[in-house]
Amino acid sequence: MPNAALNESTATLDRADLARLFEALRARGYQIVGPTVRDGAIVYDTLADPDGLPVGWTDEQDGGKYRLKKRNDAALFGFVGLFWNPFLLFIALFVWIGA
Repeated sequence: MPNAALNESTATLDRADLARLFEALRARGYQIVGPTVRDGAIVYDTLADPDGLPVGWTDEQDGGKYRLKKRNDAALFGFVGLFWNPFLLFIALFVWIGA
């Protein structure tokens, strides 16, 4: 049974308004990271606008194989999930520590 204190809501965004969302986020100083097609793969990278999203692309993964494939629709996020750790985890590199 859901917790009564939680307020669940659903929102949808028309594709035409996606550019305005990107502009609003950038205006507030956010860096937008999302999926894009690069070097024959769908990877996460910084995006300047929604045109960088992998519209109509998917990936097939099986037993050590990866293949980029064109979809029969214009889905923006029609692919298998990717690894977010490079963007979410802080990695420290110590070059020199003096005593």
